[in-house]
Amino acid sequence: MSSFPFDLILASASPRRAELLRSAGITDFRVIPAPDVEELDAKSIYLHSIALQNSEMKADAVAQLYPDSVVIGADTVIEFRDSTIGKPQSVAQAEEILTSLSGQTHETVTGVSILSRKHKIRILFTDVSTVTFKPYGLETIRDYMQKVHVLDKAGAYAIQEHGDMLVQSVKGSIPNIVGLPVERVVEALKNLV
Repeated sequence: MSSFPFDLILASASPRRAELLRSAGITDFRVIPAPDVEELDAKSIYLHSIALQNSEMKADAVAQLYPDSVVIGADTVIEFRDSTIGKPQSVAQAEEILTSLSGQTHETVTGVSILSRKHKIRILFTDVSTVTFKPYGLETIRDYMQKVHVLDKAGAYAIQEHGDMLVQSVKGSIPNIVGLPVERVVEALKNLV
C-alpha cells in the first residue's frame, strides 16, 4: 500500500511524522509544512480540543493552497495537571518540565485532521496515550538531555530516543506519542478509496 488514487500531502515539518507514514507503508506523499498558523493554547479552550483544532488549522492552511489534494494535519500536546506542555523554550525550561514529570503520569494527545476541499473530505479525531515516568533526579535529566535534543519536542522528551531512561510504562499507541497515531490515519485513508 504505497499510494492512493489521490494526491496526499502531510502538512507537517516533523520528520518523525513523515517517517511514521513511511513505516506504515505509505510512501507516495508530499511534505508541505503549513504556513505560519497561530496555535491555540490551554487558556483558550478545553484541553483535549487544543491538538484537534491546531491540526485542523494546519491542514486547512495547506488544503486552501492545494484544493485537489488530501491533506493530513497533526498536532501533539502533553496534558499534565490540567494544563498543556509544549516545546521548551530553553534548556532551563526543559529541566523544569522533566523535573515536574518525574514519577508522574501524563497524557499525550494528538489531533489529526484529514481534509480535501475538492473531494469534500473532513475527518477529525484525537488519539490519547498515557505515559508514566520513572522517578528520577537531575543527574538523569541532564544525562538524557546530553543524548537527546529536547527543545523541539513537546514535553521535552522523545519516547523513541532513549525513552527507557525516563519512561516506566505506556498505555496506548507509541506512534501517537511520537506524533502521529499512524494506525488510525492509515485506516481513515483506506476508507477514502
